[in-house]
Amino acid sequence: MPDYKPLVKKITQSEFNEFVLPFIPKRISGRKEKVPFWEVYNYISKVLRTGMQWSELQDVIKKDKDGIPEIHYTNVFKRFSLWTAFGVFEKSHQAILQASYLAEKLDLSVLNGDGTNTIAKKGAINGVTLDINTKQVLKELE
Repeated sequence: MPDYKPLVKKITQSEFNEFVLPFIPKRISGRKEKVPFWEVYNYISKVLRTGMQWSELQDVIKKDKDGIPEIHYTNVFKRFSLWTAFGVFEKSHQAILQASYLAEKLDLSVLNGDGTNTIAKKGAINGVTLDINTKQVLKELE
């Protein structure tokens, strides 16, 4: 039996720099970010992993000695939206899988597909097995 390890809950700065940072769009102008991107990435990961609402993230964000959070949760969400639009998560996921495969740390024999999140097109009558009711609906559509 292979030695399986649990999924990593936080990504380190070096891992972020190797697998995620190359896909983040470079800023041309603007103010410098107070919170490093890798910490923002971990906040985003926390929301996606736990299913918490974005507003609940404010309780998780580090605070200074006066109790002021280092970043507001809306700014984390804005960064998530921007990175999603640029495909950062998809590209970084592919890079991690490729690096794991090349390092022979990815066992493809234990992967399985989960169809619970598969999109089902509504009204796709042509793709279904025709039944008595479906034929009747098709006649009405003609």
